[in-house]
Amino acid sequence: MKDYDKFFQFDQKMAGKIKARDINLDLEIDFMEAVNGVSKAVSYECVFKDQNSEGTGAVIKQRREIAQVPKGVHDGITLRM
Repeated sequence: MKDYDKFFQFDQKMAGKIKARDINLDLEIDFMEAVNGVSKAVSYECVFKDQNSEGTGAVIKQRREIAQVPKGVHDGITLRM
């Protein structure tokens, strides 16, 4: 196998090690939501590779998820989803 073939070969062991970029969003909640915890819908845009698109090969899609905010949060806390 030539060197350039090895370069483009996908290694199955690396599949679990691929890390997505972090998405940072600001989410405002009121005092009682912070005390009791709350579920909030958040929307953001993502760029996906699309082999069928013309031009850049990238498609921007709107994503919507539910953020679970635990009881007792404070300003500046980071939530993982």
